[in-house]
Amino acid sequence: MAYAVLAAVGNLYMDGKWTPSRPLSKHEETVLRKACSITESVILKEESETAYGKTSFKPETEVVHGRLLSAEEWKLLSEQVYPALLTGKTLSVQGSGKVGGSLLTSLMPYGVKLIAIADAGGAIFGDDLDMGEVLAAVENSRNHPDKALRASCVHATKNVKERILGLSGSAKVLEIECDIVAPAALENAVTEENARKIKAKLEVCGANGPNSSRAEKILAEQGVTVLYDFLANGAGVTASYFEWLRNLTDRFRYEAERIRHVSFDISCMDNYVMPEFKTRLKKILTNGESRNTTESWNLLLRDIMFAALNEDYQFAKQHKVSMKTAGFLNAQLRVLAATLARMDEKDRQSIMARLPEKSRTLLKPFMEHPEVKLFMQRGMKNY
Repeated sequence: MAYAVLAAVGNLYMDGKWTPSRPLSKHEETVLRKACSITESVILKEESETAYGKTSFKPETEVVHGRLLSAEEWKLLSEQVYPALLTGKTLSVQGSGKVGGSLLTSLMPYGVKLIAIADAGGAIFGDDLDMGEVLAAVENSRNHPDKALRASCVHATKNVKERILGLSGSAKVLEIECDIVAPAALENAVTEENARKIKAKLEVCGANGPNSSRAEKILAEQGVTVLYDFLANGAGVTASYFEWLRNLTDRFRYEAERIRHVSFDISCMDNYVMPEFKTRLKKILTNGESRNTTESWNLLLRDIMFAALNEDYQFAKQHKVSMKTAGFLNAQLRVLAATLARMDEKDRQSIMARLPEKSRTLLKPFMEHPEVKLFMQRGMKNY
């Protein structure tokens, strides 16, 4: 979720909706603007400009950065710009488990101040809770004699001004005034009844479906930027895709070298890797897993998440809808494009002709996506 948060605050700052802890220099703003401009179309352009036919896929020891952000630009963003945007910003989290805990770990280096956190055991509040101690308290209480207090944040003590045992503190955690609120535990945690009490500028949905449909509308009316669940949590599914690619590559390598006794050719992965990152993915997969490979995966994940959030943010801004509406429409257009691609030319053109002009305009970039073009070229009826 951290990459989604970074991309969101970057966009909010560029729109004058987020105040940094210090003024950004012109160069810092230029690099931040570049990060906020990463979209799928930009990524596809980068891939098309890569000398793919001349690319060497020999094992390397260097981190694969890609060309969207240089190593120097990312160093500036991660060490200077994002800390300036997040230092002193207040965070309230509902949930101290895998999702909520990982959010704390990820945002800790950027100077965010945790002021409230809740879980099944209770809730704690303070002006600047010690995130490290909170995480340690959760971990060290997994075998607590009282089952109700196991793996709970309530055992933390540093800077704690108020402690509420039980579930009654969960609602208060969501309603406290803060910059970022993260419902990362319960479905329908924010409903029509309490949505108007949300005082955060940014909501990061770590849980699945933490907002009811009516709450979504109320939050939009109040100007709360909502990073909806399958966007904020998209990195987890993407990482699973990376794992699948690695396992598939290792299998094909084993079959080539151990069974057929031939050299392994990474081009066998062409039909499985994302066309947006074909060259970059194949470079990573050519190397074995290592610290640098892990960093390469993380940087690729960053660019995927930045692009997803930037596109939704820009679409929502342009069409005056919520980011969740933008995300759903994006997904539906992809499904529609894939469905049309499987049709024969006559049927496809007939349906396209009957679509309203606005729908055709929105659909056009999806119909021009490399995967969709590949479907049409191959006449893939059943894919």
